[in-house]
Amino acid sequence: MKNFIKIILTLMLTGSLIVNSTAQSPILVNYQGYLTDAEGQGLSDDQQITFLLYDRLEGGDPIWDETHDAVTVENGLFNVLLGNADSTLAIEHLNGERFLGIKIGEEDELEPRMRMASVTHSVMATRAEGAYTLDAPGNGPTDVVYVDNNGNVGIGNNNPQANLDVSGK
Repeated sequence: MKNFIKIILTLMLTGSLIVNSTAQSPILVNYQGYLTDAEGQGLSDDQQITFLLYDRLEGGDPIWDETHDAVTVENGLFNVLLGNADSTLAIEHLNGERFLGIKIGEEDELEPRMRMASVTHSVMATRAEGAYTLDAPGNGPTDVVYVDNNGNVGIGNNNPQANLDVSGK
């Protein structure tokens, strides 16, 4: 069946990372694709689609995978949230250069794997740690804003003790 199905994908990751600041929340990546038959006609049927994430373009074992049992495909178009069927997608899976493999049903993985867009790496911003100097309108630089690795934000101090910890002058 692989010879009769080809996939033209549009990796729509623009602004599609859904990240919650709590460590227990799953990371979801919106993925849209276009699935056709051998003649290029868009399929309209439910499909089992498996997504596999790799740290290399060819070979190796996936570092993450997830199967969506009944993806609705209409006129070739489908949309899924990666991490939704198996909520183990974590920041660590997206850290570094990543390639997405796709399997339709029981067929072999489609080739080539697709390189993940850089917007996926913006999820790392949720773990930013360090100090930032802000400019107040008309006043130049103001107090330093510090974000620790727990998500606490300190204004005027570099050791915030709460979600927002503001120290006065």
